[in-house]
Amino acid sequence: MRVTIIGTGELGSALAHAVRAGEHALSLWDATPTKPRTHATCEEALAAAELVYVCVPSGGLVGALETVASCTPESAAICIATKGIDRDRRPDEIAARIFVKHRAWGILGGACIAEEVRAGAPTMLIVGSDEESTAIAVRASLATGGITVAWTKQIDVVARRNALKNVYAIGVSAVRALAGWNVAGLASACAIHEMDVFAPSRDDHALFTASVADLIATAFSGDTGHARIGRALADGEDIPAGSEGIRALLSMHSSAQQAHIRLPFLECIAAVYKGQKGSDALVSTVLEAHAAR
Repeated sequence: MRVTIIGTGELGSALAHAVRAGEHALSLWDATPTKPRTHATCEEALAAAELVYVCVPSGGLVGALETVASCTPESAAICIATKGIDRDRRPDEIAARIFVKHRAWGILGGACIAEEVRAGAPTMLIVGSDEESTAIAVRASLATGGITVAWTKQIDVVARRNALKNVYAIGVSAVRALAGWNVAGLASACAIHEMDVFAPSRDDHALFTASVADLIATAFSGDTGHARIGRALADGEDIPAGSEGIRALLSMHSSAQQAHIRLPFLECIAAVYKGQKGSDALVSTVLEAHAAR
């Protein structure tokens, strides 16, 4: 299979390693000249692709998808691995506006710690797509990488749970720093419950499992950006508003309010970030939710 990866940062490079293990033809492109590239232009890297992974930061997703839409063969499958929010738009919302012609595209979810993907450690991913062919292509490209790939038609739910995972990883990490592992476990249970309230998996076991695994891996690995933001939140440090985790927090909080969905843990994370509550409120919110159940 001819695979192109757009965005060769940590995740893109890790996926490239897994694709190479299957001896697929691989093309790479990144807008940053110092990152791995195999072609002089992005258009050249896309010209013969059968599967394209888009692994760019959320702020660059619109431009990347516009290029993919204009330069990739219509028969190619597109898998968007970007999980962040850009100007209150999820990756699935951005893709739906750009891919106006029929083509197979999907959103990637699941635990995907780059270092472990590169090492061939097992994990489970989910592809949200209208076309099963997208998941089949992703599965084939990663078949030798120790990765299980499932498929769901619930594209919007995959994207919502991706964003919520970022938010709750911040909250769980903050609770861990404040109160230890046991209460962080309760915070995880809170997060899992609220994710299913806001983005129900509708009895899709693979989707539920992949998103929960992603939350736990992100929150408890300690090395992810979201985990670091959580520790900074616990310590009362200033956190840049432009970070992907904070953009997801503000967007998901706003969406929940507009939909009149009550999510006490998410609301508390937002209130602590905005300085409306002290960080200790995160622990009390988790304990209150646990007592209520």
